[in-house]
Amino acid sequence: IVLNRYNENIFKILKSLNKNITKDNYKDILIKIEKENKNEIKEYNEETMNKYIGHNNMVPDIIVCHISFDYGRILNNFYNESLEVSAHYVVSKDGKYKQIVSLENSSWANGTSLNETSDVYYKLSTSSIIKNRKINANYYTYSIEHESYDGTLTEKEYQTSLKLMIEIIDYIKKTYNKDFIIDREHIIAHKEVNPIVRKVCPGDNFPFDRFINDLKKIYNKEGN
Repeated sequence: IVLNRYNENIFKILKSLNKNITKDNYKDILIKIEKENKNEIKEYNEETMNKYIGHNNMVPDIIVCHISFDYGRILNNFYNESLEVSAHYVVSKDGKYKQIVSLENSSWANGTSLNETSDVYYKLSTSSIIKNRKINANYYTYSIEHESYDGTLTEKEYQTSLKLMIEIIDYIKKTYNKDFIIDREHIIAHKEVNPIVRKVCPGDNFPFDRFINDLKKIYNKEGN
């Protein structure tokens, strides 16, 4: 469904579960199942416990973009202490957002390890910045999770995420007196942090170039 491709192995598995599935209707059936099983969107009024306090004396200078398919599920996971995951923001397809972790703290979204045998070993990163920093990347990254299958964002979702990036950039300037560098070295994909365990996140259609171009226009216009 995500890639709009037919996969024989996946189809065989689905056929064993539902004999009514055919090559013509399997995508429609899966979409219906997904809609019927969407997670309830609960109200969370406090910051999640899934975080590090502060940034371990680091100045955050990277924004990492993520995707997951269901807004309610994302929220529930990020407030589930047993899962030990979170992001700073979650943005829904209709443009709503929730701040999960304050910008003064570190979320648990981009963990890297100093252990050479770990599948999140920092040297495995494809980011030259991360692979040269011998410290957990959670401490110097901010994360935005988007509701999406393949990185495609709705216009409302895009505009909300753009505003959140501006909020992060302005916070870094105000708090640390540092100018955020607006380029693909500093606005990156989760797969660039953890290429072994997150091979596709945030998807091929994620609009990195549009974000970077819009942010450059905004900050050039403001004279920054």
